[in-house]
Amino acid sequence: MDDKFELPPRRELPEDIKDRMRATVRMRMDDPQFEPEGRGRRFLAAAAAILVVAVGAAVVVQSVQDDHAANDAKETTTSPNPTEGFQSGNQAMADRSLVDRCWRAAMASPQAERYPKRREEWMGGRQMNWGQVRQIGLRLGQQVAACELSETTVWLSEPQTPLAPDDPTPIRLMMLTPNGGSAVNVRDGVGKTVVGVDQSARGGTVAALEPFDVFYGVRVGEPRQLPGGAKVHVGTQKPGEQYRFNDVEYPNPQGPLVTVLDRPLPPAERTSVAGKKLAECITNERTKHFRPLVDAELLVPGAYTEYQGAAGKKQWAVTARYKDHITTCAWNSRTGDYRMGINFAFGVPEDTVNQVVSYSGQLPVDPGKRPADDGSDERHAGFTGAVSEQVAELSMTLHNGTPLRVTLKNGTFIAQLTGAPVTSQELDVPRATYVAKDATGKVIGSGRLYPE
Repeated sequence: MDDKFELPPRRELPEDIKDRMRATVRMRMDDPQFEPEGRGRRFLAAAAAILVVAVGAAVVVQSVQDDHAANDAKETTTSPNPTEGFQSGNQAMADRSLVDRCWRAAMASPQAERYPKRREEWMGGRQMNWGQVRQIGLRLGQQVAACELSETTVWLSEPQTPLAPDDPTPIRLMMLTPNGGSAVNVRDGVGKTVVGVDQSARGGTVAALEPFDVFYGVRVGEPRQLPGGAKVHVGTQKPGEQYRFNDVEYPNPQGPLVTVLDRPLPPAERTSVAGKKLAECITNERTKHFRPLVDAELLVPGAYTEYQGAAGKKQWAVTARYKDHITTCAWNSRTGDYRMGINFAFGVPEDTVNQVVSYSGQLPVDPGKRPADDGSDERHAGFTGAVSEQVAELSMTLHNGTPLRVTLKNGTFIAQLTGAPVTSQELDVPRATYVAKDATGKVIGSGRLYPE
C-alpha cells in the first residue's frame, strides 16, 4: 500500500487572504457566544474554521459555524454594471472580512447593544467599491443596516426594520457618511431612487445619483459630495417622468450611528514644500468644492515642480501616492484654481498602461483668461504619473524626439517640457516613450507609455 501523499507546490498566500484567516480565528476565539460542545474545543473549533486548499490560485475559507453562507449563496446575483461610475473590483457578495470589521466596530462602540452580538447573525449582502471606500448591505436578524469602510475607519448606520410592501413610505434615509456616501432603506418593488446633495448655495455643485442595490432592501450611493451644510433630498422617480422626483428633503440628514477608527495609521508628512502644497490642495477640495478625499492624509508627497504660466506667473504641481492610489494637484483652467483627483496606478483590471510606468495627468498652464469652450487654446507644460518600486531612474521623450526633464520621487514622476508649453494634441502623451532603469542601471522597461 502506497501511503505517499503528494502536496501541491508551496505558494505564498496573498496578504488579504492571511488577514481573513487571522480575522476568522480571532472572531471565533473572542466571541463569548461561540461555545463548541465538549471541553477544550474552543481553539480546535476556531482553527477548524479555516480550510485552505493551495492548489493553483484556489483558496477556500470555510467557517464551521457560519451556516448563513448557504443563505448568502442563494442570493448571489451579477455585479452592478461596471460602466456606471468607477466600480472596478466590485464583488457580487461582500467580502466576509469586511463584515467582520463592521461587526467588531459595532461591538467596540458605545452603541453595541443596538446590534446583534453573535457574528452569525451578521449576513453580508453585495459589496460596492469606490476607490478607497467599501460599502456593503447587512442583514442583522430581523433588521437591516449599511456599513461603509475605508482603510482606517468603519461607519455603520443604525439598524432599521425593512420597509413592508404596504408601507406608505417608499424610501427612508439610513445615513449619510462624512465621505458623502449614502445608504437608504427601500420598500420592495420601488423603482428608481435618487439621493441628492446640493452645495450650490455655498458655491459648490449639485450631485445626484441613483443608489445601487446591496440586498435586503438596502441601497448605497457613491461618495461624491460632502453632506455638511448641504441641501439633501432622497426620493423615488415618478412613473413616466424621467427627470422629476417625489422628494423628501432632510434638513438635518442622519449620520452614522457608529464611527470607529479601527485601523489607525500615521499621516504622511506635510512639512516639506511638496507636503504643504499637497495639504493645501486637500483642504481646497474639501472646503471649496465639498469633495470627499477619503484617507487623503495617508498620501505621501512625491515629485514637485514649478513652472511659468501666463505673463510670467509662477505655477506649481505636486504628485502624491499611497499604495496604488496616486494624485496630481495642478492648475485647472476650467475652475480657475488648483484641483486634484485620486487615480489608480497599477493593478486595475481595465488599466491599459504597462506595469512599469503609469500615466496620471497633465500639467495645464494658467492662460490668464477663460479657455475656449472646446479647450483648443489650453497649453500644457508636461504630465505626471507613477512608477513601480523597482524604478530608480527614468527618462522620457515625446513622439517627435524632444526629451523631457523628469523628476522622480516616492514612486511618482513629473515629465516636464524644457521649452514653451504646447497643446494636448502636440504633447500626445500616449505616444511618449520611456526608459526605466533599476538601482544597478539595468533597463527594466522601455517603449511607449501606452503600449499598442
